[in-house]
Amino acid sequence: MSDSSPKPAAVLQGVLLAILILLILALGLDVPLLRPIATDHPAITYFIERSFYWLFIAVLWLYATKVEKQPLLIWEENKYSAGTHISHVFALFFIIMISVAFINFFLSPLTHEESSKVLHRIVDFLGKNLFLLVFTALTAGVTEELIFRGYLQPRLELLLKNPYWAIFISSLIFGLAHFRYGTVKNVVDPFIIGLGLAVYYWRYRNIKVAIIFHFLWDLAGLLLLVKIGAKQ
Repeated sequence: MSDSSPKPAAVLQGVLLAILILLILALGLDVPLLRPIATDHPAITYFIERSFYWLFIAVLWLYATKVEKQPLLIWEENKYSAGTHISHVFALFFIIMISVAFINFFLSPLTHEESSKVLHRIVDFLGKNLFLLVFTALTAGVTEELIFRGYLQPRLELLLKNPYWAIFISSLIFGLAHFRYGTVKNVVDPFIIGLGLAVYYWRYRNIKVAIIFHFLWDLAGLLLLVKIGAKQ
């Protein structure tokens, strides 16, 4: 495996650009500059917000290729068989599910939180629009993995000269990027998930497995929430 070696200044600027982009994405159309784009229809507004993830991936790609003079993904991708991809996804599901359940076992009695009202509102209209539900999971799986694991993590490792700090910081940013849901659980759970995916990407250098896992995890989670909501 070979890693590219871009100029530190360009890498630092790219990391700061990515963090700014993530802040905008986390705030959504609450950003003053973007408020005129919002509509009176929550589903349409939500679709517009999610579409910005794809736009900002293009921005990062342009920055990487034109300013850093290197690919968006600077770690050489390891190639695995279809069977290996499937087994790795299943292994991630098992490890991350156990980890999230373990953390929540101790976290829930401490926080005494109600479930996220923001997430409930989103799930309400996602349950009536299968396309938007799948689009949400697909957008999260592809764009968030390309941003957090594909772009940020390797560059943080280059800057910090330490893979463990890169794993921790990229996962922490991933967790904090979900603050809009308004609960501690909705920050801690993504942090734990981010740790698992960051360790995997660092060890196995395969972004496709991380993308597939993330898509399936979000898809399963949203479908479960829709099913629970329909019974209430």
